[in-house]
Amino acid sequence: MSCSPAFKWFLLLLFPLVLASIGWKLAASPANSIDSSDSTAAVRLVTDFLDRHHFNIVASSEMPGGTPVFRVNFRACQMLIALSSPRGWDRDMIRKLARSDDQSFVVFHGRVYAEQPMLRTVAEFLWSRLLGELGLEARAAPVVAVSAPPSCDAKGLPWQELR
Repeated sequence: MSCSPAFKWFLLLLFPLVLASIGWKLAASPANSIDSSDSTAAVRLVTDFLDRHHFNIVASSEMPGGTPVFRVNFRACQMLIALSSPRGWDRDMIRKLARSDDQSFVVFHGRVYAEQPMLRTVAEFLWSRLLGELGLEARAAPVVAVSAPPSCDAKGLPWQELR
C-alpha cells in the first residue's frame, strides 16, 4: 500500500501538533499545585523526615493556593519549610515568609539548589500528570523550600532521604 506525499506530510505535521496540544492541556489545567494525593504523600514524606531528625513542628498552615508551610525547631534551630509548587508559582510568597538574614534553598530529588530548578520540576510534574492521565501510577518528587538561619546548617541535613 502506498500513500501520497501530501498524506505523509499531513501525518508528519499532525503528530507534533497533537503532542503540543496534550502538553498545553496539561500545563494549562486549573490545578496550580500537585494534586491532593501527591500533596498528602509529600506532606507525609517531609513530616516523617523531620520526625526522624528530631524536629518539632511548631506551626503548620497553608498559603493561598494550598501550599503547605511548616515552622519547625530543634533546640535553637528554627526553620521554615514549604512544599512548593512544581510550577514555581508560589516562590515569591515563600521568599516573603523567610527572614532577611535566613539562608534559603530548595530541595528536589534529595539535592540542594540555591533556586528552584524550574525546568526539572515542571518537566517531572507534566510527565507525572501525563502518566496519571493515562492511568499509570506516577508521583512527582516534592519541591521543598527551606529557610533557616546560617547557624542551623540546614544544608547539612541528609536531604537525599527526600527522593
